[in-house]
Amino acid sequence: MLIRKYLWKVTKSHIPGSYAARLRLRRFDFFKSLFKDVLEQNTRILDAGGTIQFWENMDFVNQVNIDITILNLDSQTSKYTNIHCVTGNAIDMSEFDDNSFDIVFSNSMLEHIGPVESQRKFAGEIKRLSSRYFIQTPNYYFPIEPHFVFFGFQFLPLSWRAFLLKHLDMAWFGKNRDYQQALNLAQSIRLLKKKVIANQNGPGKVILVGEASLSCMWFSLELAFI
Repeated sequence: MLIRKYLWKVTKSHIPGSYAARLRLRRFDFFKSLFKDVLEQNTRILDAGGTIQFWENMDFVNQVNIDITILNLDSQTSKYTNIHCVTGNAIDMSEFDDNSFDIVFSNSMLEHIGPVESQRKFAGEIKRLSSRYFIQTPNYYFPIEPHFVFFGFQFLPLSWRAFLLKHLDMAWFGKNRDYQQALNLAQSIRLLKKKVIANQNGPGKVILVGEASLSCMWFSLELAFI
């Protein structure tokens, strides 16, 4: 139990100083370095599935040359002049015209989109809205599943994952007493592998980070087209 509490703190990105928070800052530094020339101009960013708190933590609020639109299923209200919030679904962003943004950004949202077909629709919408994008998602092969904070959880059969979710208090999800509810939760998060991301997004310029292609940092995967 003490180990799991420690891992929970390590993987919570909103806790200052946690491993996940430090890694998120590192990823964002990489994002800024990739799009340095674009970000120095008047830039329109779409954050698919993001939050206002993320941009606060990255110190991107009230920047006069950066206009950020956040699209999320949950309603948000912005107090910042350069951040606008829209309620919507990332697999159908038809409220935006083609090439409406200079950069499409998405952080730890792709794995929540749903089945493969929904993820492909999301990929298509990204490419429709901008020729530049930066998409991050947890690495399937990272040994600790970051949502449930359980060693090897993603490698288990679906029925085993549902059983664990029904009977154990896992990370911030709590127990799911109903088996169907636990099963739905287990199916709702689909971690991706490098090859799958490449296939879904098609041809383009893939940025290399670290030692592996498709910018595979051990904890996460980043796909960036510039």
